[in-house]
Amino acid sequence: MEGASFGAGRAGGAVDPVDFLKQPQTLLRIVSWVFSIVVFGSIVNEGYVNENSHDSELRCVFNQNEDACNYSIAIGIIAFFACIFFFIVDLYFQQISSVKDRKRVVLLDLGFSGTPPSSLKVALTVMAMQRYHLGTDMTLFATDQFATDPNTGYSGYPAGSGIESTETYQSPPFTETRDTSPKGYQVPAY
Repeated sequence: MEGASFGAGRAGGAVDPVDFLKQPQTLLRIVSWVFSIVVFGSIVNEGYVNENSHDSELRCVFNQNEDACNYSIAIGIIAFFACIFFFIVDLYFQQISSVKDRKRVVLLDLGFSGTPPSSLKVALTVMAMQRYHLGTDMTLFATDQFATDPNTGYSGYPAGSGIESTETYQSPPFTETRDTSPKGYQVPAY
């Protein structure tokens, strides 16, 4: 992609909703969002039981440890909101004009989706890593106005544009001679 920065085109590009929803990264975010709901919902719904019929206190089914259930619920909630956040960021990624901000977003995605080296990389992590490796196409900033040789001087104003004329002279604005006592105004005497 010409003029690309971290996997997206130039800033301000239009976003086609159908193409956006067909992207593998978007589909994976939606699947991750559904899984986060499943994790949260299954722990809240089936993670607590009564040990006996006389006790109204609910206990966590995971080794009778309340922290295990609380941790699972917290992970489910964090994953739920993170999926929504990154979905919105992906939607507006084209609108981010700063290359530094795009890099921060990609690194945040990579850091959040990343897994320890001992386990297998998940698809979102791989996609974030590919996006990071795309980096910035520096032709985005290169133009023909810069000389290839740094010792080359400024070429100057182009001749023949019709602006310069040696035939008539105009005085610069606001430099006419001032009348020290304009008509109709008398200088007050103090």
